[in-house]
Amino acid sequence: MRLYVRSLKKKAGFENVVINVPIVQNMGEQPLGGVIRVYPSRQIQTITKYKYALPEEQEHLIEIVKEVALKFCLKLEIIDVEQMDSFDEPIPKEVKKLKNFPVLATESETVLAIGFSRDEIERFLSHTRAL
Repeated sequence: MRLYVRSLKKKAGFENVVINVPIVQNMGEQPLGGVIRVYPSRQIQTITKYKYALPEEQEHLIEIVKEVALKFCLKLEIIDVEQMDSFDEPIPKEVKKLKNFPVLATESETVLAIGFSRDEIERFLSHTRAL
C-alpha cells in the first residue's frame, strides 16, 4: 500500500558555492593549430536552498493511515511526490491526474483521494483486500 503526499517547497536561504571554471587561451595562429593554454579559475555562484514541509492536514492523515495499516497488517510506503525525480519509480497515471493530496493506493492501483476518515480508510482496505 502506498500513500502519496505532496510537500510544500519553501525557500530556506542561500548558499555560495565555488565552481571550477577553466579559462582557455589560444596563443596564436600557427599552421598546426597553435598553442592552447588552460588556466584554472574559480567562480562563486549563489544558489537557493529549499526545504520541504508537509501541511498539517496531510501529517494528520498520515498518522491515521499508519494506524489503520498496522491494524490490517499492511506494509505502508509513504512517497512525497514533490521530491521525486525522474529517476525514481514513475507515479501512477491515476495519481498524476489528481490535484489534491494525500492519495492512498493499493497494489491493484485502486485509489482513495484526500478527505478520508479512519472509517473510510478501513472500509476501503477491507473492500480491496476482499478483491
